[in-house]
Amino acid sequence: MSVNTLLSRLNKVRNHGKGQYMAQCPCHEDRTASLSIKDMGDGRILINCFASCDPYSILQAVGLDWQDVLPESNVGEA
Repeated sequence: MSVNTLLSRLNKVRNHGKGQYMAQCPCHEDRTASLSIKDMGDGRILINCFASCDPYSILQAVGLDWQDVLPESNVGEA
């Protein structure tokens, strides 16, 4: 999944640097952007709510799951 898929499901997204964004957290009444999103460039997307909302709850609130923000495992490949 690209970071744009996640960003398209959030409100008041703004660029906060290369591959970094701020948005309103979907898990609490958020007047200002408290959700940090970072595209790691290797398939991983990091999310952090500065109001301490649980990352999994944030994903569920926008209809996503862990496998959507983490790269596929290369386990078993030679």
